[in-house]
Amino acid sequence: QCDWSSDVCSSDLLYARTWDRIPATLHGRTMRFAFPREAVRSLPWVAAQTLHEVEHHLGDMRRLVA
Repeated sequence: QCDWSSDVCSSDLLYARTWDRIPATLHGRTMRFAFPREAVRSLPWVAAQTLHEVEHHLGDMRRLVA
């Protein structure tokens, strides 16, 4: 059985460790990102969007188990 709360906490730590390992010299890199509309986005923008989505889905999970 999956313990979603510990999985989310593990994902949180993995996210933080991954971001911390990206050298600051690469933070200016850009990429095509298709959400909310296709555009060229910076790496910090993608990281912030990813964090926002994690927080959003964590809130969904909390509401479902409440």
